[in-house]
Amino acid sequence: MTVNANQKVLKKALGVGLSAVMGMSLLAGCGSDSNGNTANGGSAAEGDNGKRVTLKVEVFDRGNSPAPHTITNNFLTQMVQERFGDPNNIDVEFVPVQRSEEVTKLNVLMASNTDVPDIVFTYDSSVFYRYAQQGGLTDVGAILDEHGPNLKKFLGEETLSYGQIDGKQLSIPGKRAVTGRYSSYIRQDWLDKLGLPVPTTTDELYTTLKAFKDKDPGGLGSKNIPMGMALAPAQFETLIYSFIKPVKGDLTYGQRYELPLHEGFKDAMQFLNKLYNEGLISKDFSLDEDKTQLGKDLNNGYVGYWSDDVGNLIWCSHH
Repeated sequence: MTVNANQKVLKKALGVGLSAVMGMSLLAGCGSDSNGNTANGGSAAEGDNGKRVTLKVEVFDRGNSPAPHTITNNFLTQMVQERFGDPNNIDVEFVPVQRSEEVTKLNVLMASNTDVPDIVFTYDSSVFYRYAQQGGLTDVGAILDEHGPNLKKFLGEETLSYGQIDGKQLSIPGKRAVTGRYSSYIRQDWLDKLGLPVPTTTDELYTTLKAFKDKDPGGLGSKNIPMGMALAPAQFETLIYSFIKPVKGDLTYGQRYELPLHEGFKDAMQFLNKLYNEGLISKDFSLDEDKTQLGKDLNNGYVGYWSDDVGNLIWCSHH
């Protein structure tokens, strides 16, 4: 986690509002230099002298805020201001950054040295290490010891160690409460109508998808979509991983760009190609980059099987 380096305001922020504004992801941000100067121009530089100060906090804008709310003005941001900001004489300013442009925008903000938030989030560990090596992050170890014992206990030493470099706590990594990556869902009513069990292998899934198409248990005709798909990793990586053989050497499962290097990747591509050519996958999935069409198809009850990010279940109005 990185924070603006003014220690008085930082202590207040950590001591009272850490769980509210820094709770989930790896935090990285801007700090003081070796002389103790505030690296972002001192947006939160007044400390405890009674003057109201501003604390800038980055938030990811995923473009899906329901009207009339916005990513910077909603129930949660209002709650943070009311329960943390106002009691501590702090104006919490939320700085939106598009999730898809996280690293690019963060680089611009850090380089500006004026508009960078005091607290920022990143999923990219390389970004954290780069700013740490450049001396742009604040050591929050002592502050955590004094003001965040409950947070330290919750995270544990192993999790906190991922944010430590040369004995300094330069970030506060988020602890994954759910370690799964993707979840897959299937229409139980369609299975029941066809007398089929829940598929547990790719071969069984293929048989089920073929039955969904050929027997049309939903009575949808041309609107029937056996497998919902969009141009997003959560929709296709579940099947790809089912073909990947155990990793060897320096390869890992975690890096998406390494997938084509794994044994089994070619088989996965051939399987997906077969599904598409046989009309078992959303026809225009390659045009659905933000899952908008997939969401509509799900809500209309057109889809028999689909995958998504774990916990991101889209409830069908059919049910």
